[in-house]
Amino acid sequence: MLKALFPFTSAGILQDISPAQHSQNIDYALTATPDARELEAVGGSHQNLLLPTAKLEKSPNNADDSPQQAAERERISVLCAEQGCGRTFSDRACLLRHRREVHKISSRFKTPGTYSCPVPKCPRHTKPFARLWNLQNHLKIHGKSGERLREQLITLSSDYVNRHKPRLNDDELSDIGSSIVDISAARQPLQSLQTKLSCLLEERRELDEKIRALRNARRIMEDMN
Repeated sequence: MLKALFPFTSAGILQDISPAQHSQNIDYALTATPDARELEAVGGSHQNLLLPTAKLEKSPNNADDSPQQAAERERISVLCAEQGCGRTFSDRACLLRHRREVHKISSRFKTPGTYSCPVPKCPRHTKPFARLWNLQNHLKIHGKSGERLREQLITLSSDYVNRHKPRLNDDELSDIGSSIVDISAARQPLQSLQTKLSCLLEERRELDEKIRALRNARRIMEDMN
């Protein structure tokens, strides 16, 4: 009875079946499902059939990944790899800032922690800020003494800018053109010009920092690829 039901399962059984029995059951053998034929072709192993699918799901370049898998890969891409940290960030720029200010990992362009608090008992006295305006805002927490220190810091910054600013004569100012520099601004008080120049220099410095951060992010992505 078993031979009549499964004439295709073994070569030995096929030899014991008569031609009439084989002809009688040939239609039944052809109705076998594709899964059964595939299992028979690979030796009846379900595991072998699942191997290509498993490899596809584990492939990092699989375009059919679920949103959870894509989010996991994105989370890993902005994960701080420093030992004992493991924090995650929304983008690479935040990760670079974290590495620079917390772990003191500096790029070749800039040394982090340049501006320290002048108050000796303040924790920020030994843990300096990476940006001048962060230090200026921090000094507000020290009350009146902090305000005085902040004013002194701004004055020192203005003096430094005043000593190092380029000196332009009237001809050079007129060549610049009214669309870039308003000539009437040259008649304003010197302190006002110094303040504007300080703001412009600060904005340029912040732009330079953003450019360096983007370059570092691009270099990290190139290293990952």
